Amino acid sequence: MDLVKGFPFEYMHLICLGVTRKLVKLWIRGRVQVFRLAPKLVIKISKKLVALGKCLPLEFNRKQRSLSEIDRWKATEWRSFLLYTGPVALKKYLPEKHFKLFMCLSVSVRILASKAPGAELLDYADSLLSYFVEEFKVLYGKVNVSYNVHGLVHLTDDVRHLGSLDSFSAFKYENKLGVIKNLLRKPECSLVQIHRRLHECSFLQNQSPNIDLNSPQVIYSRGVATQVKFKNFQIKTQTNNDILQLHDGKIVKVQEIVHEHHNKVKLRCKSFRQRQKLFNHPCDSTVVSIEEIHIGSLSEQFSVTCEQIKQKCVLFILSPDIGAVFPLLH
Repeated sequence: MDLVKGFPFEYMHLICLGVTRKLVKLWIRGRVQVFRLAPKLVIKISKKLVALGKCLPLEFNRKQRSLSEIDRWKATEWRSFLLYTGPVALKKYLPEKHFKLFMCLSVSVRILASKAPGAELLDYADSLLSYFVEEFKVLYGKVNVSYNVHGLVHLTDDVRHLGSLDSFSAFKYENKLGVIKNLLRKPECSLVQIHRRLHECSFLQNQSPNIDLNSPQVIYSRGVATQVKFKNFQIKTQTNNDILQLHDGKIVKVQEIVHEHHNKVKLRCKSFRQRQKLFNHPCDSTVVSIEEIHIGSLSEQFSVTCEQIKQKCVLFILSPDIGAVFPLLH
């Protein structure tokens, strides 16, 4: 075993519970001589975060809480803040040089968490993280450059060697603990209970060998198809769960789910015609597929097959007419 490459940095603890939490605590509890946000700004950011949390789709088990509760935030909430809600909530309230540094971290992690970013984007993410560490020293002092902050310099090499961040993160193990906990019905004989429940699940799967878990599963309500379950995400004909990005680059809103013969599924959609970049720093937001859309600029309805879907997206409502679209990474 290679003792260097064989033990990578783990981004749930390194970034989400480490660097991101450290940044936020420096903003709201740090020394005034270095930098600290005014209490009024902290309240405004908190209100914005809570409002944005209501836009998160069902893949997010925890909605965004205010900054007054950061001591109780879980790792998934820090991930949501870094990759989704933070870039929107902080834009008008965090001073420019601090916001730009935060965006360097957000964009670089988004690249490293993507499935196949390519060599050029990986090199760019590596340069962003190196810049982040150096600029962090300037803004917050060398005393705050902890082991977690320094670890960012080596993170891209781990991704090159092992794949995207989620392929070697602790998130899936933390999620599995919740699944195991739900198997228990009483505090006594926990191991026996877990063994029996797992045996029952295995038996049920063997009794239904024709079910393909990788194919889309259609859910009906009162005779109407209202939901499609894929392996990694779900689509519903309702707000927060109806925005998709196609392989051809279109951002679409699902209007109707059509379940045809031979278990084929088609989606009736409308695409957003007016789109532009959401931010310019550290790069054009379209590089990481983040865009600003005009909510009312919908095209005529057309059909989309499941093979055309690239990924589900998160739509944040910024105003009655404007929205921000972020691709779903997990």
